[in-house]
Amino acid sequence: MPRDGTAAFGTVVQSVAGRDRFRVFLVIGEGMERGYPTVKVVNGTLHRLEKPKIKHLSHVRVIAHLTESEIAEFRIDYSDKKAAELVAKYDYNRENAGLMHKKIKSVLT
Repeated sequence: MPRDGTAAFGTVVQSVAGRDRFRVFLVIGEGMERGYPTVKVVNGTLHRLEKPKIKHLSHVRVIAHLTESEIAEFRIDYSDKKAAELVAKYDYNRENAGLMHKKIKSVLT
């Protein structure tokens, strides 16, 4: 469970379990799967908006919340490029930086 118990739209989370452990994601939705709370997360490169990754809520850790202006900006420009930019801003260990650099051409097209 995240430390503060919230993982709403615009929350930046870090995976703590699975093969994507330590990667940073942006939450775009919530749900339930097999009776467990889940979140839909994207990072703009490996997990895009059209096919978000579904993670159990207990497998992510909240690291930041987007500001109101960032959320409004993301809602206006709802794209993989914008998601990748927002995730990179909060990716302190630069785990996604290499992925973003490699896939930026495919995101732009």
